[in-house]
Amino acid sequence: SHYASYLGKCHDDLDSAERLFRRVLSLDPLHANSFCNYGLVLHAKENNHQAPLKCFDRAIEIEPSNPAPYGFKALLLDQALGQHQAAEKNYRMSLSLSPNDPYVISNFAHHQFAFKNDGVKAEALYRRALECDPSHVQSLCQ
Repeated sequence: SHYASYLGKCHDDLDSAERLFRRVLSLDPLHANSFCNYGLVLHAKENNHQAPLKCFDRAIEIEPSNPAPYGFKALLLDQALGQHQAAEKNYRMSLSLSPNDPYVISNFAHHQFAFKNDGVKAEALYRRALECDPSHVQSLCQ
């Protein structure tokens, strides 16, 4: 799983990353993090948003206490599919499982500002993300 992620991120070799994730998941079909990362590769590779959604849903089914697939699903629903209400539900679930994750907090802040037009909530969330990690670049830049 780590090597597949490395290929996708560092070498932009999404085809090889996809093949490795398929292999990993054939060996361990209950590896939730691999489903998350496979979904990210599919999203980067294709203009088909249903396949990544299925990966994130499968990861949630396998490990419902893992905040990552909820966060990834929220981003996809929000930014690619425009399903902002469903995205908010997933952001909130991810935050309930990992309330101090600056990435999730910052992404939810962006959602509040860009899609809900609520600058007050967005600013409070950005400040919260920076309290969790004062050097969190995403919170500083958005």
